[in-house]
Amino acid sequence: MSIPMIFPFAEGQGDAAAIQILAQRVLKDNEPEKLATNPVHIQEAWRVGHVQNLLTTDASKWIRFLKAATRKRASAVLLVLDGDRLGGQCPVDTARKLAYIAKQQGAGVKFSVAVVFAMQEVESWFIADAVALLGGPAGRTKKSSPIVLPECDLEKSPRDAKRWLSENMPNGYMPTIHQVDFARLVDFQRIRARNLRSFQRFEQAVVQLFNAVHSGSHIATPETS
Repeated sequence: MSIPMIFPFAEGQGDAAAIQILAQRVLKDNEPEKLATNPVHIQEAWRVGHVQNLLTTDASKWIRFLKAATRKRASAVLLVLDGDRLGGQCPVDTARKLAYIAKQQGAGVKFSVAVVFAMQEVESWFIADAVALLGGPAGRTKKSSPIVLPECDLEKSPRDAKRWLSENMPNGYMPTIHQVDFARLVDFQRIRARNLRSFQRFEQAVVQLFNAVHSGSHIATPETS
C-alpha cells in the first residue's frame, strides 16, 4: 500500500522548506500514535507566489498548480500564504474562494485541500519565540542586547515581521537561511500561548488533511457554501 502524500504550497523559497518542517512537527506533536501506524509523506513545499499571483481573473495559476499536484499523485494539498498581501480582503473569505476553486478541480472528492493564511507572515509565528530563537543555532544570530518581545497581537503588529526579525539580529534576517532553522527550533507552546489564531488554523488544517487522506473521506477546507 502506497504512503499518502501531502503537497504543501508556499510563497517563497524560505517558506517552502519551513512549511514542510512545521507540518511534520505538527503531526508528530498532535497525532504521534496515529502517525506511527499510518505514515504520511509531506513533500517540500512548491513555491507558488503570493495570493494575487494565484487569484488572477480566471485563477489559472492556482488551477495549474492543483493539476500538477494531482498528476504527482498528491493525496492532499496544503496551501499556506502570508496574509500581508491580502490588501484588506478578509482572509477567511479569500481562503474559501481558493478552496471553492479547488473543489471545482476535484478537491473534496479526488483529493483533499486546506487553505491557510499566516497572519501577517509565517515570521509572525516565530516572533512569539524570538527570545529563544535569536540565541540562534550555534550562536549565529546571537544579539548582545536583550530581546524585547512585542506585547501586542502579533497577527496585527509588527506588520513587517521580517523587518522586525532583521532589526533584532546583528547580521539581519534572511528567510532562505534562517527560516528553516526557526521552523525546526520554534517552541509551539510559546506560539500557542500568544493565541495566534492563524497558527491554530495551520495546526488544525494539517491534522484534518492527515485524517482525511487516511480515512478516504476527502475534504476541502475552509468549507464553502
